[in-house]
Amino acid sequence: MSEIAKETYQTVGEPLLKDPKMHVRNTNVFYGEKQAIFDVNLDIGKNQVISMIGPSGCGKSTFLRCLNRMNDTIDICRVTGQLMLDDLDIYNKKIDVVELRARVGMVFQKPNPFPKSIYENVAYGARIHGLTDNKVELDELVEKSLRRCGLWKEVKERLDEPATGLSGGQQQRLCIARAIAVNPEVILMDEPCSALDPIATATVEELIHELSENFTICIVTHSMQQAARVSQRTAYFHLGKLIEVNDTSAVFTNPKHKLTEEYITGRIG
Repeated sequence: MSEIAKETYQTVGEPLLKDPKMHVRNTNVFYGEKQAIFDVNLDIGKNQVISMIGPSGCGKSTFLRCLNRMNDTIDICRVTGQLMLDDLDIYNKKIDVVELRARVGMVFQKPNPFPKSIYENVAYGARIHGLTDNKVELDELVEKSLRRCGLWKEVKERLDEPATGLSGGQQQRLCIARAIAVNPEVILMDEPCSALDPIATATVEELIHELSENFTICIVTHSMQQAARVSQRTAYFHLGKLIEVNDTSAVFTNPKHKLTEEYITGRIG
């Protein structure tokens, strides 16, 4: 462990909450012999947006992937500690990972629509999980999900067309519609706007704000301005450690740790 990592072992700010949607205790992540995440303790509030910021390679995306066991797809990855979704231990060996990922959905950095129609992209999860009983209900679910993502008016006449024909911003909103169609409790977003232009980014940010009324959202972002705009809480990671977490306004205007201040002011990054 580096000297900086040793010095910053104790997270400052307000990492713990009353009655959180998810809580993480003493969590470590290893890739083979290399440790990537060190002893993270963090609560994620219900119907809140929490942003995770920090320099490239600091572990924020690795940590995010712990929250729905996406790291399971990496053979050499090992996660220790306790990660709870309400009262469910998500690393219990009896857990159905497919069901977990329906409850904790994910939107990736680059839009990744399936090579199917716009309609089938949104309907896919509902079919897999048996959420509808007939075509009428499925049609209603697809429309509702697209409306919630502000995409219905743009695509309602072309639902049978390939999703890959949409613009980048539209594809990302389609991926969000696909995620919320199975009615998750938590949505994980890994730099969802990094591949988008400013106008599409503003549209997705507005969507995040609207969705937070019904969903808990965790977003990894390289943009401090975006974190300030969309989140109620912000967590700063450095060299695999959670350095500071607090209300977003407090983190950006009155950081408690020197490393957080240096990152926000641009002295490290």
